[in-house]
Amino acid sequence: MAKGFKNKGHLVIQMNIQEATKCNFGFEIPGLNNLVVCGTCNNECKPANIYYIAALNEVMCEDCMNDYCNNMNHHNDKDSLTYEIAHFNDIGTKLNIEHYADIINDALVLYTDKEIKEYIADNEANDYLSSMESHEIYDVNV
Repeated sequence: MAKGFKNKGHLVIQMNIQEATKCNFGFEIPGLNNLVVCGTCNNECKPANIYYIAALNEVMCEDCMNDYCNNMNHHNDKDSLTYEIAHFNDIGTKLNIEHYADIINDALVLYTDKEIKEYIADNEANDYLSSMESHEIYDVNV
């Protein structure tokens, strides 16, 4: 199952060969196994370890992904982050991964549906409580 994560600030999705094929990465050769080639070293990616780098909109093998994340500066300007987030969320949606990316308080953040629901519920409760503070509360059991 595909999973999203941050590696040194870079948004990455790890996927297998079937998931990569679903996203139109690699080659489907009738009668043969599907083939996904690393966009950096041009070697075949291991079927269970294909890494999508959202900032590049490209797949890599594990070694090249680690080299990229360890050696490239992650750009935090708004245009770069908007591009990276859009690609991460698009591929993530196709693969039904648990995480989404966004900019919150000027930081790149990964979050889950559960965290969003909890955040909304907490804020709705806080909004309700703060609206109640401006009203008198009567105890009906008196």
